[in-house]
Amino acid sequence: MKSWIKALLIAAGLFAVLFLQHPRNAFALLCAPPNPIDVLYERSDGIVLAKVEKVARAEDNTIVQVRVLKSYKGVTDNHFSFGESPVYGSYWGPSEKGQTYLFFLRKGDAGWENPLCSPTRKEAEAVKELAFLKGKEIPLNGVPESSGPSGGRVWQLTGGALGLFGLLGYGAYRFTRRRR
Repeated sequence: MKSWIKALLIAAGLFAVLFLQHPRNAFALLCAPPNPIDVLYERSDGIVLAKVEKVARAEDNTIVQVRVLKSYKGVTDNHFSFGESPVYGSYWGPSEKGQTYLFFLRKGDAGWENPLCSPTRKEAEAVKELAFLKGKEIPLNGVPESSGPSGGRVWQLTGGALGLFGLLGYGAYRFTRRRR
């Protein structure tokens, strides 16, 4: 075989080995470590301590509904929802129902969102951040939750009481008509 053909075959073989191999490890997302709390406070549009009430997972997005316990920036509603990545969520993973988190949110065109690599963390793990935020609380709008019945339950109780009094009144009327 001619020497130039050998060189060409060797070069093609090296090209195939070096450039056409699949990478051994691939990382889709590697978040940088979170910034200090003072930088996070400046960069975040909304910061709240909130309890997750519902997590509605979809294929490309997750909607998280929360009850706000304390707001430190941007959010004034007692209850609201925001979008979150269904795979990654924040720096420490997606939000879980029933857990209380310190959320660092961003305001987007579609509303609030918990951005990828957000430094959101559980309340018990956010001691340093909560110490910095102490005294920076903002008031919340809305009626605080009452301990008594509310909404449709009040109408049910009222209707039941009226029905009971109506039956008692009718019984008393029939009783007095029989005695005559």
